[in-house]
Amino acid sequence: LDIGTNGEIGLKNGDKYLVCATAAGPAFEGAEISHGMAAISGAVNHARWEDGKLNYDVIGDAVPAGLCGSGLLDVLALMLDIGAVDETGRMLSPDEAEPDVAPYLGTDENGKPAFFICRETGVCITGEDVRKLQLAKAAIAAGIQTLMYHAGVKEIESFLLCGGFGSFMDKRSAARMGLFPMSFLPVAKTMGNTAGEGAALTVWSAAAREKLNRLRDKCEYIELSDSLYFNEQFIEQMMFEE
Repeated sequence: LDIGTNGEIGLKNGDKYLVCATAAGPAFEGAEISHGMAAISGAVNHARWEDGKLNYDVIGDAVPAGLCGSGLLDVLALMLDIGAVDETGRMLSPDEAEPDVAPYLGTDENGKPAFFICRETGVCITGEDVRKLQLAKAAIAAGIQTLMYHAGVKEIESFLLCGGFGSFMDKRSAARMGLFPMSFLPVAKTMGNTAGEGAALTVWSAAAREKLNRLRDKCEYIELSDSLYFNEQFIEQMMFEE
């Protein structure tokens, strides 16, 4: 799985490969998120709930200016854990939340429900942000389920996360929000920028180009826009479940 604006997914089953691409949108990269930003100085890149309070890391040890993709996943996962967001994706009001969670909930400068990471700088995740992340994760999760359905498999032996975002995100946070099944965690590995390395290999190595051509001939592309199963799964995967 390579996660970005598009999610490229491949499933090897025996000597055959099923592949697809699903449009996740730019939410995982921080785009179109109220306080989203690139993974640069000032971005909250990791967060956790410890001893009844929110703790986070900021790139460059700077003042929090926003959240990059890995930070968004961590915050959303902990919001689900502490009950700030319910299984439908609705953000709770302070009155509905547990006492230690309520101080982090409120409304942003536009009056939208928000969960605050840093009150001093106003960095928060809004209810609308949660919905955008919900759509993105549903697209990826539905793509995974569709390939497994077409392959006729229910379990996997290995799960490889590729790309810059896939390599830096917390795997547990991704599974908690439903990006992929929790059952994948024990066999999940981060692989780095495999697309870039593969492209370089095919430029410099005739043997690598030959291997790539052999792999291509074994691939079957699944068109998700024509898949009734994908559409059903997209709706089902919208829910946040433990």
